[in-house]
Amino acid sequence: MMGYSKLFAQGNIGTLTTKNRVIMSPMATNFADPCGAVTQSMIDYYVERAKGGAGLIIVENANVDAPLGNNGAVQLRIDEDRFVTDLYRLREAMYDAEPTCKVALQINHAGGQTISSRTGGLQIVAPSNVPTRTGGEIPRPLTVEEIKGLVEKFAMAAGRAQKAGFDAVEIHGGFGYLLSQFLSPLCNKREDEYGGSIENRARFPMEIVQKTRQVVGRNFPILFRLNADEFTDGGVTLNESTQYAKLLESASVNLIHVSAGCGFYAIRHIEPMAYPQGNRAELSAAVKENVTVPVAVVGVIREPEIAEQILEKKQADFVVLGRTLIADPQWTNKAARGELFNHCISCNECARRRVYSGLPIRCSINPLVGNENLAMERSCQEIIPKKILIVGGGPAGLKAAIEARKDGHKVTLWEKQNTLSGRGIIAARPPHKEKIFWLLSDLEQQARNADVNIELGVNATTELIQGMRPDVLIAAVGSESIIPAWLTKDPNLCITAESLLEASKVPENKRIALIGAGSVGCETAEYLANFGNKVVVLEMLDTIAADQEPITRSDLLERISKMDIEFLVSCRVLEINREGVVFEKDGRKENLSVDLVIYAGGTRKDTELTRQLDALRQTMEVYTIGDCRKAGRFVDATRQAYMTVREIRNKA
Repeated sequence: MMGYSKLFAQGNIGTLTTKNRVIMSPMATNFADPCGAVTQSMIDYYVERAKGGAGLIIVENANVDAPLGNNGAVQLRIDEDRFVTDLYRLREAMYDAEPTCKVALQINHAGGQTISSRTGGLQIVAPSNVPTRTGGEIPRPLTVEEIKGLVEKFAMAAGRAQKAGFDAVEIHGGFGYLLSQFLSPLCNKREDEYGGSIENRARFPMEIVQKTRQVVGRNFPILFRLNADEFTDGGVTLNESTQYAKLLESASVNLIHVSAGCGFYAIRHIEPMAYPQGNRAELSAAVKENVTVPVAVVGVIREPEIAEQILEKKQADFVVLGRTLIADPQWTNKAARGELFNHCISCNECARRRVYSGLPIRCSINPLVGNENLAMERSCQEIIPKKILIVGGGPAGLKAAIEARKDGHKVTLWEKQNTLSGRGIIAARPPHKEKIFWLLSDLEQQARNADVNIELGVNATTELIQGMRPDVLIAAVGSESIIPAWLTKDPNLCITAESLLEASKVPENKRIALIGAGSVGCETAEYLANFGNKVVVLEMLDTIAADQEPITRSDLLERISKMDIEFLVSCRVLEINREGVVFEKDGRKENLSVDLVIYAGGTRKDTELTRQLDALRQTMEVYTIGDCRKAGRFVDATRQAYMTVREIRNKA
């Protein structure tokens, strides 16, 4: 087991024994049906992860009080007996797939974190009439009678989870949801027995735990998710959370699951790419010093070495993996065997879709998320091997090559550069984007391990392709920078952001105008500012980084607000000359004197090359994937690669 003796040791949570110290975090998926019931896609998703080797899986938050407790576009429900049967089907399927995997169910009430459009128009509820997140609706304070009723509803929900065959239940007291709202002095302004002192703010969660224990009995484990620090002025501090942990232990909680952040600071509970691995371990260590029950910690744990270190240092008793197991459900088994696994890069594509778009989760690394049934489909098909040529060695091309080799095809990949990864290198170059190198490295290593015939420095012409005579051509040739007609071609005066990020030399101590404040422009501005440059960013729109995933955007804007970067929004560039940039703002023409101009206007597909490749359709199957189909994200590239290989398989 590669020496991870702590990680793969048995664990104990009350009467429950787990085969290792890996817990899968409860993460909403939007795979439930609109009525809150389990779907087949949800079963397939969890079965795949049960087979992956985790000691305990905590199934995503189930609502104890619809519609007021609704969280997300669609969500599991456990507020009525009629949902027990489907939840039993889910637990049974996971047991059948892997009997050694223990399974808990998280139960929750969103409180002031939800919106009235999800509560059927009812005013949302919370401890007090203050918003519980930035831009949130004004909630209605719960009455004491309603609080007592919710104590019963949580306990009854736990009883239903027990009846459905789950091995434990987790009560969600983190992330700015209802119970954490009561614990937080930022949200709880009550003057009755449920507000004020630490003991009063903890009263509601404590009553829930105590009533739940009465319902489920003394041998059924109860887990509690707790915010150790809300990282917000006026919010819960680490000192307070350690006191909460002691109270919860006294109420018979069997494990404290340490989280962080709140509705006002989502960055700390769905960390973007900039955050290091194991960033909450110091928090869990402080909690662990104050309780005797096991403590689990979550927070960007991507590699088994980091997990082992946390356990060795006794900062926690269990490590909780969230997005890590979305990206690679087999992470635990692979870590135990010392095999290559897929790293989650914290791109937050899953969170963007689930939280901000109300869509089922997807993953930039794993195109099978939400479509796990396709793996079974593949295993049942008889595949006729073909000779496949892939042009382009970026993420889309590499992923297509890997999947095609899994089907037994003979695969050759041509890349015109002398290195692989394509424009992925550019994406990884700005500050705090280093995790993208994990994606690129993982894909390259998997392609080489799969014996893909990789040929570098090949300029793929139609004649060269025809001479090879493949059965299938997959074009993954990427995109090209958008260069407007008015942009000067003098590289000493003006260059694109992409060419800057590709270059080995970075300007230093210059005055630079950067045109375009999308995500690429803002990241490039931060990159330049780190080299002592004074950067002025010009943007036609009135917002910056509008195309960025919201949590990552918040983190980026927070960083660059502290740097020597000036933003001029709602302005239009008219001309670039030797003196600098001429632009129009508020109806006035202005001049900006700079040493260098950088254009960050985005990319578009390489239309000329793809047109040439399209001409080959009469003699072979031709597919286009990735940015040469349409400039997009990694999630688009990897999914197109997988689905294209599937289409080839279905045509065989």
